Amino acid sequence: MLIDRGVNVEPMARWSGVGLTVFDTKVPLGATPEYLAGHYMLQGGASFLPVMALAPQERERILDMCAAPGGKSTYIAALMKNTGLLWSNDANRERCKAIVSNLHRLGVINSLVTNYDGRAMKKVEENEWVVDYALKKRNVKVVPCGLDFGKEGFVKFQEHRFHPSLRLTRRFYPHTHNLDGFFVAKLQKFSNKIPGEGLGPIDETSKPIPQYQYKITFDS
Repeated sequence: MLIDRGVNVEPMARWSGVGLTVFDTKVPLGATPEYLAGHYMLQGGASFLPVMALAPQERERILDMCAAPGGKSTYIAALMKNTGLLWSNDANRERCKAIVSNLHRLGVINSLVTNYDGRAMKKVEENEWVVDYALKKRNVKVVPCGLDFGKEGFVKFQEHRFHPSLRLTRRFYPHTHNLDGFFVAKLQKFSNKIPGEGLGPIDETSKPIPQYQYKITFDS
């Protein structure tokens, strides 16, 4: 298709099965219908090399610490077949916009984009981690959401272990449920007492405080 548009291009066959070398072009390569449709990414040939060395596999967890503008990350996502988790990070906040744009354009759905100094990556506590904290620090318990679809929440993730009742929470995934990714938990509060202030184990037969019944949703 590019040749038909007047692009002098040939396969980078010596060491890449997917790369193309562009020698000259009669059209702007960043504005062709094929580019806008996400058929290709413009990048230097050298950026193929770390990805080839990494040899990403499906369902892996991969960190691209210096991801902008997204050439390596989109290639990694393609090799992962949009499975697993790709963490695309860059220290330059403005350049992160290019990562987001290219991930969207190429249809990447397994990536999380962050803006951190790679020398001091932070921990982002959310979802089950937050609810598990509430179970330890407040007089609450997890109750069924009343939702008959969605995936059970995690009770373990990597080295983390969460309360068994986290199975009552629900996870929703774009690729599975055709919805925005969401985490939903429903908690009942039994008192204002805080563990360590004379609070014993929660009495499962005690009545919750009606005004403190609530549902919390956390964006994934």
